Amino acid sequence: MLGLSSCMADLEPKTQSKNQAMAMVLELCFEFAALIAIPLIIFIWLGKKLDSYFHTKYLILVAIIPALATSSYLVYSRIKTVVNRLKQ
Repeated sequence: MLGLSSCMADLEPKTQSKNQAMAMVLELCFEFAALIAIPLIIFIWLGKKLDSYFHTKYLILVAIIPALATSSYLVYSRIKTVVNRLKQ
């Protein structure tokens, strides 16, 4: 019995660190989803408003370009921060 309890005690920190790693991965996934979705929603909404104001049909498509550029920059800067943190 003593061997089993010591074995279980050895597994507990590994499981805890695995859970922390999984929590960090999920947090990053949700953060990246927000960094991509929020600029897209804002710029597409702005493009739709400009389309209705100017009575055009293409500004909503043009608005996707700065949305993707903004999202790309935000994701890149966040990845750079995470990589720097992991190097330390």
